[in-house]
Amino acid sequence: MQLGTAGRGATAMPDIQGGSQVSGQDDDDLLFADEDAPDPSSAKSGPAAAPWKLLIVDDDPEVHAITRVVLNDVSFDGRRLHFLSAHSGREAREILGGHSDIAAVLLDVVMETDDAGLRLVHHIREVLGNRQIRIILRTGQPGQAPERQVIVSYDINDYKAKSELTAQKLFTTTVAALRSYQHIDAIERNRLGLEKIVDAAGMLFEQRSMTRFAAGVVQRIGALLPRAAGALLCAVPPGPPEGANGREAEVLCGTGGFATAA
Repeated sequence: MQLGTAGRGATAMPDIQGGSQVSGQDDDDLLFADEDAPDPSSAKSGPAAAPWKLLIVDDDPEVHAITRVVLNDVSFDGRRLHFLSAHSGREAREILGGHSDIAAVLLDVVMETDDAGLRLVHHIREVLGNRQIRIILRTGQPGQAPERQVIVSYDINDYKAKSELTAQKLFTTTVAALRSYQHIDAIERNRLGLEKIVDAAGMLFEQRSMTRFAAGVVQRIGALLPRAAGALLCAVPPGPPEGANGREAEVLCGTGGFATAA
């Protein structure tokens, strides 16, 4: 399969077996060229979890439809894709303002204006301050935004001409973007966790009782694990082992689902 554009007028019907059925004679058709579809199972692993959010920004409805067809069954690290669609830079700004956890955006350059996509890149990086989201610029008019100039001047992560973006390449580009986002997000969460530990150290050492110290430790651990149902702190009393299984642990403090365990 291949995604290709050069205009706005014709329609294309994807052939599920790898070909294409095209109506209309405009040069700007969105086409599926013959190519074996990628095997989504190659990127699957682990249990189901919250989906990756993928934002499609393009003023051509066919691009949205075909992108969803190509990537509909893709799963990476046990997580499917959740598609968000915007048909203009303005719509994209509204969606981005309400979803801070979008992993990647497939972004057209020419929409309501010739540089609408590039303006959106600036909005994402400079106004929203979002450095984690992966931005894949794809354009049907490469001459309007030359690759060398754009890749140097704008903080984007990939640049693709629609005419060269086959189904396999779109699959590969998307999974690579998700993997990159996953790594960056993990680094950011670890950084925030270290900051919380440093901030908490002073407070914890000010506690004068073991009970308050344990409660403070559990609260801080819970803050580092936002997806956990709760946290539990146990301690083994000093002394020789008792019985075959050793000494029983004493529950010092719990939060969330373990709040009543102590």
